Amino acid sequence: MIEEAHGIVTPRQLVHLATPNGAPTQRISANLVLFSTLSEAVRRTAAAAIEDLCDRLIHRYGENLGEAGYNAWASLLRESGNVSPDLQLRASLPTLPFAMGKRDLPISALIRGIRLAFA
Repeated sequence: MIEEAHGIVTPRQLVHLATPNGAPTQRISANLVLFSTLSEAVRRTAAAAIEDLCDRLIHRYGENLGEAGYNAWASLLRESGNVSPDLQLRASLPTLPFAMGKRDLPISALIRGIRLAFA
């Protein structure tokens, strides 16, 4: 369904569909992981809205997304650098303090993704 919606919905709408308000954390994590299995075109569309995605994940879904969820988030953050290095950096700036404050969670991939933005 997401592949078929590509080109019809905006990147922001795609992010909001994947991270609906009130959805359980497990659903949000599964949706992030789902993005990693989609075509490059759809992943780039999601990466184009990485600032919005990071904002939603930081402020609305601070619970443990699990290692797979954080890995998928990191993958989208890395991919956003292919869309725009400036976009990647802007998304990484608020994500870094979030990740540093979650040392008890499996966020190492997310920190590595953020590090690329500052390289």
